[in-house]
Amino acid sequence: MLQWIAIKAAFNKLYVWLKAYWYVPVASLWGLVSWYFYHQKTTLIIDNAKETNEAHKKEIELINSSKEKEVESIKSKIEDHTARAKETEKKFSAASAAIRTREIDLTSELVKKDNVSLAKDLEKMLKGKK
Repeated sequence: MLQWIAIKAAFNKLYVWLKAYWYVPVASLWGLVSWYFYHQKTTLIIDNAKETNEAHKKEIELINSSKEKEVESIKSKIEDHTARAKETEKKFSAASAAIRTREIDLTSELVKKDNVSLAKDLEKMLKGKK
């Protein structure tokens, strides 16, 4: 009699557990049935997933390598631009110095001349423009 009460209590506990967690045995049964009938297809699906993962990794590597090439290209263009800018700045400085030297020479020549010769030079320049 005590055994019957213990079995009845165990079934009641099992019933309450199944009422709360009914999806566990259903999912387990579905998994077993699926595995039995679709075992070969699941290996194909797993192989397909592996191939897809490998293809994804290759694409990511390709994207990373192209990004690195683009960054290197931009860096080299920046270096070229900087070098050209420095060269142009040197040429400008040299030309500016030459102009400044010429200006100083012309100014010193003008200072040495008297007013009469300056007036004649100005008159020649104005006549040449007309």
